[in-house]
Amino acid sequence: MLGLNDVFWLSAVIFIVIIPLIWVTKPSKDGAASAAGAGGH
Repeated sequence: MLGLNDVFWLSAVIFIVIIPLIWVTKPSKDGAASAAGAGGH
């Protein structure tokens, strides 16, 4: 049971650390970049 609590806290810390990375790697609103990311559609 204590091990499960440790896994929960570790996953919470990892999640909080990953949140800023999502904002940093957010794609720009540039037309060329969005067209390339759309797969040619």
